[in-house]
Amino acid sequence: MSHKACIRFAPVLTVDRLNAGVRPGRALYERGGLRFLPGRSQVPLLVNHDDDREIGFVHDLAVWEDADGPWFVARATVTDPPAWLKRGVKASFGFSTLCRSETMRELHGVEVVRRGLVNEVSVLMGEQPAEPLAQVLLVERRSPAAVLSSDRSAAGEVIHDWTGRHSPEASVWAEEARKRGNLVRFGTGQVLGVR
Repeated sequence: MSHKACIRFAPVLTVDRLNAGVRPGRALYERGGLRFLPGRSQVPLLVNHDDDREIGFVHDLAVWEDADGPWFVARATVTDPPAWLKRGVKASFGFSTLCRSETMRELHGVEVVRRGLVNEVSVLMGEQPAEPLAQVLLVERRSPAAVLSSDRSAAGEVIHDWTGRHSPEASVWAEEARKRGNLVRFGTGQVLGVR
């Protein structure tokens, strides 16, 4: 049985983040600057950057908006989930660059990564990440029976989302429903605006 996870791992460079002041030593990443090695569609999901402790794989890198600005988020399948894996667990990642002088620069005392190839994403147990706000956003733990009963929507069915469109959990859920050919209506039962 596998689980799904979403992991916030790298803050995207924005003017607002620079203007707010960034702690020394923090790295920011240009939007679109992190990707898998060409020809690869996934990288390992590890515990503490240890190649011998692989617990799944990351199959998608995306940029999600969060309260403090956009973040790179890894969508992963966890094939061997540790019992301690939950929302809020710290995270990190490993990446490489082809030429440091062309892919990294300093801007107002902040290291800016223009281009990098993600080698792995890690969940951390007993370690602190270089980026203190990097963490697991969502772990979807479901038994096979629950998956079968909750995913019986027919293709083309309209699904009403009661959670609102801005939460990471709703985004993941809605994307999965769309892949099955469903139409997702956000904000059902909520006030969407007042004039």
